[in-house]
Order: sequence, then structure tokens, then C-alpha cells
Amino acid sequence: VAHIIEDELKAGKSFREAFVSAVKNLEGFFTVAALNPNPETVAVYTSHQDFFIGLSPSGYVASSDMYSLFNFADKFVRLKAGEAAFISGRGVEIVNLRLGVPVEREVEGLRVEDPSLVGKGGFRFHMEREIREIPYALLRTVSAVQDRYLTFAAKALLEARSVYIVADGTSLH
Repeated sequence: VAHIIEDELKAGKSFREAFVSAVKNLEGFFTVAALNPNPETVAVYTSHQDFFIGLSPSGYVASSDMYSLFNFADKFVRLKAGEAAFISGRGVEIVNLRLGVPVEREVEGLRVEDPSLVGKGGFRFHMEREIREIPYALLRTVSAVQDRYLTFAAKALLEARSVYIVADGTSLH
């Protein structure tokens, strides 16, 4: 991704134009961030999954997990699928890249009812979090696989009498 942005910059595009051009040409399930040191700007894009930008008096924190903002920020802005955020000393600007329009997003307060759940994504157990992440994991996998392998896998699944999911992360233990 860095080389795509670099090539776009060499072609005379601004950092923002180069970042947008790069992520529009990528496929799959991903979140990407890039830093422009002059002027200091961080660009973030998420293709499918929500992404969170924490707001605090000392700066900004970005994460794919809202609860990881705990102890760093007390407010956040949610970045949704297909959106880019440009973060600088002037604030956070969100743009829907699919529609090419700015997005006004409400700042939300970060409420953590039980701080012991923070490392578990808000769930009581890591296994519960992992189970809830399965659809996103499948989407990431499917989006990364070439069409010919998808056809083969779909045929194998359709012809199978049953499918077993043996273990998923810590649920194995």
C-alpha cells in the first residue's frame, strides 16, 4: 500500500488524493492507515469493519476495537465500512469514499461498565468474542481467496453431507 501511495505522490497527487486512489484500487477485507508528516495527517480507511478514533485532550487514538480506547480517550468517532478519516491537528474529517461525500458523525462517549471486559472486546470471555468474530473472519478469508478456489470450496461444501468446525482459537482449550 505504501508503494502505491508513493507512486501516486510521484505522479503529482496530494497525499489525500494518493491515499484515496490507493485504497479505491485495493480489494478485500482490510483497514489501512498512512502517515503524512507534512502537514501532520493520518489517513485511515476501513473496507468492511467499523473502526474507532478516540478523542482526548492530548490527541487521537485509532483502533479496530472500541474498548482498546479505554484509558486513552473518553470519547470516540466511529468510522464505518467504505469510509476514510483524515486526522490532523484541525480535527477528524470523515469521507464516504463510495459516494465521495463528507460524513457528519456524532461523537460518542466511551462507556465501559466493567473495565475487566476491556481486553475481551466487551464480552465476558475471549472465546465468546472469538465466536462473535467468526463472520468477519470468514468474510476476510473469502475476500482474499481467488474465484477458482471459491468455486472449488463451494462445490465441496455443497456436496458434503455435514460440516464440522472443530476449534476456533482459545475455544480449543
